[in-house]
Amino acid sequence: MSNLGRLPLDDRLTLIVRQAKEILGAECCGIFLAHRPGTLTLEASVGHHPDGFHKGMEIAVHSSPRSGLTGHIAASGELFHAYGTELQQHFAVRGDPPHAASRQCYSLLAIPLLRRWGDQQELLGLLRTDNKLGPDGRPSSNLFFSQEDIWLLRLFADIVVVAIEGAGLVASLNEERDRFARLVASSPNGVVANDQNGFITVFDSQAEMITGYRASEMIGQPVAGVYADPDEASRIGERLRAAPDGRLVGFETAVLNRQNEPVPIRLTVTRLVNAGGEPAGSVGYFEDLRDIQETRRRLELLLSASNVVAQAQNMSEGLQHLTELMASVLELNFCYICILDESNQFLVGQAIAPNSSADHDGPDWSNLLGQKVSVSRFAGVADLLKTG
Repeated sequence: MSNLGRLPLDDRLTLIVRQAKEILGAECCGIFLAHRPGTLTLEASVGHHPDGFHKGMEIAVHSSPRSGLTGHIAASGELFHAYGTELQQHFAVRGDPPHAASRQCYSLLAIPLLRRWGDQQELLGLLRTDNKLGPDGRPSSNLFFSQEDIWLLRLFADIVVVAIEGAGLVASLNEERDRFARLVASSPNGVVANDQNGFITVFDSQAEMITGYRASEMIGQPVAGVYADPDEASRIGERLRAAPDGRLVGFETAVLNRQNEPVPIRLTVTRLVNAGGEPAGSVGYFEDLRDIQETRRRLELLLSASNVVAQAQNMSEGLQHLTELMASVLELNFCYICILDESNQFLVGQAIAPNSSADHDGPDWSNLLGQKVSVSRFAGVADLLKTG
């Protein structure tokens, strides 16, 4: 029985009925489960006649004359122990052929499987054993289950309840795991989790897209290797330990992509704990900031350009400063600003960067200042003027 926790519920119940039959010395044993209110379904059976109880058969939980003993016992919520005339003349006996292989029903010991909390209880199922066997392995009208058998059946009932509740917990955990997997898969952010030893346990599809690494490459690797700074994981761990709520929110850092390039991210990390309240690693959600930072850079450039022009003594000085700013920030070899003349037919050079070849390698563009160029030479400008 020590290996019960490793078995599926069906196998556990089958093992329990076999052990109960053997230890109690019964001809047959069965476990019914209440999958839905008001109905029992036979889940595990040993020693029953082929035309008697069979797996999957359903019995109504109901107590009335000739309604059936199994349903009556489940409805009563009490242990049932009877034999001989008391058993045969019980008001709930339906009169069907006995379910045991011997086709006799000399003695019966059964107990409802209940989950209790406070003053409430829930019917989970029923454990039933029929016909105490004699030394020769046969049932007899002179044999019945003892007080020791009753104690043993209660023990087996507790084992079944634990098995059922354990299976329910496993199912719940599996459901939670599947739900988490669906949430992770649909998250617009990258998700990376690591255990207490710092090894990656989750690397979702968005993290794959941001970094270029596959989950199969990253699972089991040190989480420190994800960051552009190899010491960043340690610093984040220190911040988590110092945080009262075990969270780090909106932390900007960088991860490395497959090309070994830093990718700016905004990170939120939550410390994980196990059932005993002990540290069990962390999970981080991060947002790719490349588009945001590019937008920020463009806005800053626009603001700087506006300031340069606004602070200039005159238009020519402002435009010259603007070309120099654009050439520097955008890392251009050449920047040229033209303004339409009054006729809207020509573009007139107003500012150039670099404005002299004396300090720079390359051609001298200074002759372009003041030079007129027909708008027709610039198809894009001509089209723009036509469309307004």
